[in-house]
Amino acid sequence: MKTYTLLSFLAITVILSGCSTIQSPSLTGEWEQKKDGKTQADLVFGPGDTFHANLAAADGVEVKGITHIEGSEIIFINESGTDATSSNPAPGTYMYSIKGDTLVFGKIEDPLVRRTKFLSQPWTRVDPEQK
Repeated sequence: MKTYTLLSFLAITVILSGCSTIQSPSLTGEWEQKKDGKTQADLVFGPGDTFHANLAAADGVEVKGITHIEGSEIIFINESGTDATSSNPAPGTYMYSIKGDTLVFGKIEDPLVRRTKFLSQPWTRVDPEQK
């Protein structure tokens, strides 16, 4: 009987440990890029896998779209924008990581050169309390 109880306990422990997930920091909220103290761009991840980007350094170019996230991989799909490039729905796939209040992207595949340039620099969380 002791063997059966011990095996049951071990089985439950293995099952429960397999169910636990490691919480990664959330992308939700506002992120920005600055150069010489001036905001160059901001990127907001909102509800329902949406994003909004404002490229202040690119004469007010804006883009809105959706993301698909799986693990540390994110796909950006533009839905609307202020010009042909920011309206282009071609998906861009990136790896991402968050360390502290810094967000970095690494390109996997993206046909849009401007989006690649835009995402290639580190981002800082605007409101560090919103993690």
